[in-house]
Amino acid sequence: MIRKLILAGAFALGITPAQADDKAPLWSQVGSWTVRVDPSQGNGCFMTAKFTNGAVVRIGLDNNRRGYWVIGHYEWASLVPGRSYAIRVVFDNMAAFNGDMVAERWGSSVFLVHGNLNKDFMWGLMKAVSMDVYYNGRPVTSLRMTGSMAAGWEVVRCQQQLDGITTGNTGGNRYGRDGDPFRQ
Repeated sequence: MIRKLILAGAFALGITPAQADDKAPLWSQVGSWTVRVDPSQGNGCFMTAKFTNGAVVRIGLDNNRRGYWVIGHYEWASLVPGRSYAIRVVFDNMAAFNGDMVAERWGSSVFLVHGNLNKDFMWGLMKAVSMDVYYNGRPVTSLRMTGSMAAGWEVVRCQQQLDGITTGNTGGNRYGRDGDPFRQ
């Protein structure tokens, strides 16, 4: 009940992702990760962490429940909003992902954003011990992903609860016992 009131209040205030993550309603704290709810993304849940090297990571679900990933650093002042950057991410020196990220202004900072993530990337981030990010073949940052598995599962629980999805007797079927999304 309290969480619903918090979410309703945040929605009424018009909080957007362009504002600092700490203005989004808090869902829970999982180690060094904070799980929050973004009303501007249809109450999409996300996890965020600020690392000791100054990097900030956010991974979550948008209003269509597609995964997105955001990374930034206060020293990355040369990022140009709207420009695309070819980024390579390597988890645990094994699983590599290549993709374009677009620089977007969120508040007074510019971050790299990649939407429509596949489940392999999200799973890789959750189970990783380390994440190395490269641009033009050069290392950009290296992060210890401590607690990302527990935080990732908390995002899943958060989203299931907010979307009214039950996993008990339905076998994980989001449409109820018989799986019919058109039943009235």
